[in-house]
Amino acid sequence: MAEKGLEANHIITEINNNLKHRLLPGQFCCACFICVNKERNHVSVWNAGLPDVLVMTRNSKTIQHISSKDIPLGIEENPYSSIQFVNLNFTPGDYLLAYTDGLIEAENKHQKAFGPLLENIVLNNQASPDILVIIENELERHIQGTEQKDDISMLEIRC
Repeated sequence: MAEKGLEANHIITEINNNLKHRLLPGQFCCACFICVNKERNHVSVWNAGLPDVLVMTRNSKTIQHISSKDIPLGIEENPYSSIQFVNLNFTPGDYLLAYTDGLIEAENKHQKAFGPLLENIVLNNQASPDILVIIENELERHIQGTEQKDDISMLEIRC
């Protein structure tokens, strides 16, 4: 659909309606739709059910959060009366980090979740080009081999 030049809102609606008819009752799909325009250094983000997308800018010591504003895909037919994207202008060194709840809910043997550690890891390593490797290493150190109950996925988009 993207190759055909369809607008993001149309693509999201089509995916949602398709999932609504294919998923079993009670199933849904949390999603983050990210549009990148490399020529304009512009990124648009829509979050439906995932944890906050974290945005780091090169010159800032703070993290911008893009929270979920819509229900996950596949729950209702045509639930999005208007799909609101968060628009960002990126400069070299800026990046965003999207991840599933399995990352922040990952527990160690003392049932302590990884989530409270994530922002400090990102802030302390904001200039590192290997932020995903750093997060993965810190996660492994945190869980110390404890079996996890959920998937853990991460995505970084860097300007």
